[in-house]
Amino acid sequence: MSKFKIGDIVIKPKGYSFDGEVRAVFTTKSGEIRVVAELKPGNGGGMLHIFSEGQLEMWPAKEQPDQPSTAPC
Repeated sequence: MSKFKIGDIVIKPKGYSFDGEVRAVFTTKSGEIRVVAELKPGNGGGMLHIFSEGQLEMWPAKEQPDQPSTAPC
C-alpha cells in the first residue's frame, strides 16, 4: 500500500525541485509502487511526472488542503 493518495500535496526534497499534487498511484508489473504527480502552477505547471515513492515527501500537515483538488495543480 502506498504512503500517498490522490490529492496529496508533495515535494521532491533532493535534486531538482518538484512541488505538486498526486494524480495517480499504481503498481508496476514487478510490484513496485509509482506515484504520478502534477507540477504546481507556474514554471511548467501541469506537467506530469512519474516518481518512485522514495523520491517524494508530503508537505507538512498544516499546509495540506482539507479536500483533494479536482482542478489541475
